[in-house]
Amino acid sequence: MKDMFPLIILFLLSLTAVATADPPVFQPAVVLQNEASEFPGDASGYTAPCVGDWDNDGDFDILVGTFTDGPIYLFTNTPQDNQPSFELSGRLSADGELLCAPFE
Repeated sequence: MKDMFPLIILFLLSLTAVATADPPVFQPAVVLQNEASEFPGDASGYTAPCVGDWDNDGDFDILVGTFTDGPIYLFTNTPQDNQPSFELSGRLSADGELLCAPFE
């Protein structure tokens, strides 16, 4: 039993840590838009933006995936006056085929 004592204490401490963790706080959804035009999405509410330097020019661009039909759009950042400005470059494609990630 003495050999089990450290394990029991460790187990009890881990339960305490889990019990005192704060729950996640989610913010309300927002509409992504650039100037007057909204980024594409669908009524499902599962539009998924992803930020990264997709065109390797040193600034952040946005990929937007949608749920219903699964198209993936690329918005390149063309900064103006040191402010981000996103322009739709089109749907992503590879080897001449449009890329999509449809829900199945």
